[in-house]
Amino acid sequence: MPRRAAKTIVATHYHELNSLAERLSRVRNYRMDVLEEGDEVVFLRKVVPGGADKSYGIYVAELAGLPREVVRRARQILRELERKAAADRAALDSLQISFFSPQDEDAPIAPQANGSASRDGALSALVVELAGLDVDNMTPLQALATLASLRDRARTE
Repeated sequence: MPRRAAKTIVATHYHELNSLAERLSRVRNYRMDVLEEGDEVVFLRKVVPGGADKSYGIYVAELAGLPREVVRRARQILRELERKAAADRAALDSLQISFFSPQDEDAPIAPQANGSASRDGALSALVVELAGLDVDNMTPLQALATLASLRDRARTE
């Protein structure tokens, strides 16, 4: 009897699974084709190669017949999370070092009374490290450990 090696995982929106195809040669990602027009989403009942780039969980819940209040509340929570994520990105962008602004590299950093020049340098180093993280290829545990490490360094700098 031949050994059967096929295994299948079906998930609705586990974006972490998308990266598996890049690391494992026998893994393939497929998704349902979707047509989006404004707030309307139509699942085209066609399986196409590639992973999903976003979650359609709320639309699936609506199709499954969940109560309108549940779907409405889910959309409200999603909007709040998206607003918070946008604010977090804007805060990080404001800390990002600009490589395009003219600066005299030979000019010494003027020390300030409270030592904020060295703190600003340490903060800039943390921001650069944070910006360089490949979070799409981290496990949740790796991401948590990295975040804890960055937090601890920020507290001691």
